[in-house]
Amino acid sequence: MYGKTKAEFEANKSMAKSDLMRGTYANDKGFTVRQYAKHWYDTYKAGKSGYENIIKNHFGTIGQIRLKDLTKTDVQKQLNALDGHYDLQRRLLMTLNQMIECAIDDNLVYRNVCRTVKLPPKPRSKKRALYEHEINAIRAALSQKEKAFVDTLYYLGVRRGEALSLKKSNFDFKNNIVRITNAVSYEKEKPVFADTKTEAGERSIVLIEPYRTTIKKYVDECGTLFLFPNRSGNLMSKTSFRQFWKGIMRKINTAAGGIQKYNPATNKYDMIIDAVPGLTPHIFRHNYATNLYYAGVDLKEAQRLLGHADAKTVIEIYTHLDKEKSNSAPKIEEYFKKICL
Repeated sequence: MYGKTKAEFEANKSMAKSDLMRGTYANDKGFTVRQYAKHWYDTYKAGKSGYENIIKNHFGTIGQIRLKDLTKTDVQKQLNALDGHYDLQRRLLMTLNQMIECAIDDNLVYRNVCRTVKLPPKPRSKKRALYEHEINAIRAALSQKEKAFVDTLYYLGVRRGEALSLKKSNFDFKNNIVRITNAVSYEKEKPVFADTKTEAGERSIVLIEPYRTTIKKYVDECGTLFLFPNRSGNLMSKTSFRQFWKGIMRKINTAAGGIQKYNPATNKYDMIIDAVPGLTPHIFRHNYATNLYYAGVDLKEAQRLLGHADAKTVIEIYTHLDKEKSNSAPKIEEYFKKICL
């Protein structure tokens, strides 16, 4: 118990007794939110870079607040400051929630102000076609491995995890098919090699030109079990894949006329002009579905090729495209030849 004067000491002593009777007594020992977060990270999460990044870069003004004084409003304001970055908001709230639950167990605070904080609605994934300048940039900018990965998304329409799971043994060049049998998911940072998302995800896709020729060359020259591994030849971690994709985006953006500048202070590339906004692996999958439509592939076969358990998503795409239907849609292989990467 503390107090600059005897009266202040007695008042604090009385308040502490009252808090004890109400079950709300806690002593944060002078920790700020950031100080306790550092202690919590070192004790329970050391080596987990995702938590370290949140604590170091995204606490904003709440880091300087005394642990006992942190309010729901403080947390909500910091989430609002990350508007437009849903994944960062989600990870910040998760980090604070876990940290404060631990502080409760340490008798530093008596309640978790994060428990009733709500995240904003998750934004719907953006679906759009590839632009011509993006296709031209992909042709010119990428390394063999990067190009093979993007080609796999583009010509097979597979999910990111399905592409990352591919081995040499998945490719049957004699019968001209690739078998999709597995997918990589993530438990925090760790990659997990497992079955496809649904039974419908297991499927065979015909290898069309020019993908057939380029991927065969890549498979023949690939010296690892997995086609798209990390530098050690193993499955990419979540962070490894994020860096791999960022590298692809930097090259495509530069080739398309965008500008990114390296910032030594943050060890990051700052976007000045983004010529390929929102380009994600899933956009290639959506683009594949669009190309199936224009190539005249019927809905049921499109569902099979995309590995959907039901036709809802494909119906939505096809229904939308029906409004812009072209009567000159060629067969799928002829169509892809004209728009090859």
